[in-house]
Amino acid sequence: MLCIYLNPQIIMIELDVEINGVEYIKLNYTLVYRNPALIIVLAAAVVMLLVSIITGNLTADNIFSSPVHIIALLVLAYVLLVLPFILFYRVRTLYNTLPLLHERLHYTFDEKQILIKGKTVKEKNPWKDYVAVKQTKNWVILWKAQNMGNFIPKTAFKNEGDLERLIDMATANKLKIQA
Repeated sequence: MLCIYLNPQIIMIELDVEINGVEYIKLNYTLVYRNPALIIVLAAAVVMLLVSIITGNLTADNIFSSPVHIIALLVLAYVLLVLPFILFYRVRTLYNTLPLLHERLHYTFDEKQILIKGKTVKEKNPWKDYVAVKQTKNWVILWKAQNMGNFIPKTAFKNEGDLERLIDMATANKLKIQA
């Protein structure tokens, strides 16, 4: 690919992105189970049950006698048993039904905008359309809203410098940087 830059002051980053279904599912588990609200609710349920056990208010005979115990047990059952299945099937269905997640996308970043091109998409988004950039161990997420964003595997970056320049561009455009 030949790139001609008319203005040497403009910094551009170009990436080719392909999203793997298994990695996309793992990313969604990470996002859900690292959500502070879910962590707080889960911790509250565990603490409530532990305090009841330590104080002797919770025994095998009276486990379902208190609404507090029942609610704590239901929270634990939902978060640890039901939510993983719901999340898996929802994310897998989303991945299988959205053609955008299966195609190779070409991203071009500069100081003013983000261009995204693929077989089914051609977007030109100014940085002001985004609210935050989140990094996980394997992904960079450009959030447009709380549950809507562009997902870029870190393997798409040619080198660490490109990732740092992307973060610098986001910072310069007043996006919140999340770790």
